[in-house]
Amino acid sequence: MTPSASTSNLTMLNRRARYIVALEQLGSSDPTVRMSGVYALVWLVDEWMNTDDAPAAQCRQEAQAAISSLCAYVRSPFSLASEYARFSSLEPAPFINEQEKQLFTVDKALFEAEAQVRAGIVEAIHSRTIVVDGKPGAWSGFQFDFTGSVFFYPVTFTGSCWGRPLSLRGCTYHASADFSRSVYYGDVDFSDSVFGGPTSFGYSVYRQAAKVHGCTFNGPVFFGVSHYHQGLDARTNLYNSDADFSGSVYRDDAYLHGCNYYGDANLSRCTYFGEAVLAGSTYMRDAAFQSSVYYGYASLSSRCREHADFSHCVYFSDMDMYDSQYRGYTDFTHCVYYGNANFGASSYEGTVSFSGSTYLGDVAMGQCRYEAGVDFSGSLYLGGPSREPAGMAGSSYGGAANFGQSIYCGTADIGESKFMAGAPSFDGCIFDPTVNNYFGNGPGGRYDIRLVGGFPAGARALSLSQAAQMGVHLRAIEALVASLYDVPPGTDVHRGVHQRVLEACTVFARRVRSL
Repeated sequence: MTPSASTSNLTMLNRRARYIVALEQLGSSDPTVRMSGVYALVWLVDEWMNTDDAPAAQCRQEAQAAISSLCAYVRSPFSLASEYARFSSLEPAPFINEQEKQLFTVDKALFEAEAQVRAGIVEAIHSRTIVVDGKPGAWSGFQFDFTGSVFFYPVTFTGSCWGRPLSLRGCTYHASADFSRSVYYGDVDFSDSVFGGPTSFGYSVYRQAAKVHGCTFNGPVFFGVSHYHQGLDARTNLYNSDADFSGSVYRDDAYLHGCNYYGDANLSRCTYFGEAVLAGSTYMRDAAFQSSVYYGYASLSSRCREHADFSHCVYFSDMDMYDSQYRGYTDFTHCVYYGNANFGASSYEGTVSFSGSTYLGDVAMGQCRYEAGVDFSGSLYLGGPSREPAGMAGSSYGGAANFGQSIYCGTADIGESKFMAGAPSFDGCIFDPTVNNYFGNGPGGRYDIRLVGGFPAGARALSLSQAAQMGVHLRAIEALVASLYDVPPGTDVHRGVHQRVLEACTVFARRVRSL
């Protein structure tokens, strides 16, 4: 054995001996000694990462073992961890006796000392995984497993880079937690966790799958302005405070269904390239979905108790809001639907507006209940190549109903409807006379659709020649829409074609009204 090899072996043996001593220190009853053990393990990892006296693979293995020991300590149970709320108080409860006060002082000291040790581990990991000058941290390439940990101290991993799978499944956070501005190159799992304080995952990039399902958030949580490349599973969560997902991009399927929101929910300005599954959720306060873009199938059936805003959205595929319930004002204005849109069998206790929308596919709004006013005005029902009906049959209207200034290029089916608060308005509507239209009144209604020449009063039907001209313009739009699906979604070219479709629809409406 050469002298250099002998020296190298001695160095490795020395590190391993220090590793064993550090583990023993972590088991000490003295928090100062435990903290020394933490520092010793951290320094050992740094040494293994910056040495050339052993094969790189062996150095990584030794460093990973030390990191795994630090994570195991964070995961280990601590009997006072559940007492976070009590020990967060500066003084014991005034009604307890002197012996209990003394015990409180002793336990609080133990609690704070252990919190300091574990927070020191978290800080050491954070400082070595944080991105600096666009480069991953020295420890970013290792695997971290915090499964089942109880964090009775604030957790900060903001700006971190995680190069391998990260598990934070089944954790409890008694204080704040900040994972914002981070990059995840491996799978990350936050599922089945309880977050007690303010929490942030925002401004992050997820290169692989992200799991945040089955969680309870007792404080406000921010997921916004994040980019998910391989899908998000955030189903069956409970949000007891505000939740903000705004401005996020989902490159794959997004599962956010079956959730309960007891604070305000902000899912506005999002982009979904895969399926967007938000069905079966309940929103107890305001819910914002406006200005979002859905390239894949959108499943959005929900229960909204206050204001719900779905305005200015674009759906490039089918959309389903069947059997939804809305109690407050609901806004669907100025939306564009390329695929089929299903609003059927829904109920609206507050006023609702669908005005200024464009339907390039089939639309189903039948069997709905509108207890207050509803506004469908100024919309385009193009119907797509199938020319299927704009189906609104069998609905009941407890307030004013405004269908005015809309253009129906295919069959309009508003039959078997009940109007209880006054006759509906069709002023300025235009209908195609070459298809079958249905305006029959349902039983039990107090007001009827008044027909003149087979069409609602205030509306008009095109002549046969005018309908033929409309058909020519409509086919031009259909060809433009068809070309859209030959272009990769989300690209500048795709956005350009979409803008041309909108402009063509505007020109189409102007031409039809001028006929």
